[in-house]
Amino acid sequence: MSQGALRYASRMPEIRLLRHGETSGYEGDLGLSDRGRDQARAAAATLAAEAHGSLALLYAPSVRARVTAEVLADDLRAAAVEVDGPRAERDFANFTVAAGGEVREQAEVFGEYAKAGETPVEELPGWLADLARFRSVHVSGGDPIALWLTTPLLGFEPPSVSVRRHWRGIRALSGAGLTVVAAHSGPMRALVAHAFGRDLGEPENLEAVAIHLDADRARVDFRGERAKIAVPDVDEPAWW
Repeated sequence: MSQGALRYASRMPEIRLLRHGETSGYEGDLGLSDRGRDQARAAAATLAAEAHGSLALLYAPSVRARVTAEVLADDLRAAAVEVDGPRAERDFANFTVAAGGEVREQAEVFGEYAKAGETPVEELPGWLADLARFRSVHVSGGDPIALWLTTPLLGFEPPSVSVRRHWRGIRALSGAGLTVVAAHSGPMRALVAHAFGRDLGEPENLEAVAIHLDADRARVDFRGERAKIAVPDVDEPAWW
């Protein structure tokens, strides 16, 4: 690549979604385990070597994402990286659950309705039956995000809506340089599946999805694979 091309590439906005560190549990909106903090510190060391002296740092509005961003910020500043943030950005929130008519972050609802799985599904309200199915897959060691991606769960924010919301947040980050977002695996996985046309699997804790913007085009990088797409229309269609 020529020096001019390198300078141009360095000015292209990059938004790097990082899955939060290992949480101390999913029986509520909890913080990180000791391992999760160590994961964030290791990621900060990598970022410090790639940030060219500065970056912006955002996080999804959840405790586990906020603590991840705080650990990243502390270690990056200790490595002499200038950090703008961290601050919460709602567009990068986890997918939500309509819990009895109130839209809430799914981990908050899990702890509150943990005993729903003890009631036969046919006896539960529709949204709670969806939650019980999702939670049952989670506690049995299955892949609840695959369930969300492939099964209509009427009490859950649909994957397509989550992806569109994340692209709204991405499009709003028009400044050059690197923006890091402590995010959640479900929306990250859905965004990747949309870009590549197939599910590439669950992001690990602190694994990255990198998005490079170039006007109305975008490049999405994940696990050594690359997809080039048009930046999606962020307005939700009026379906009816």
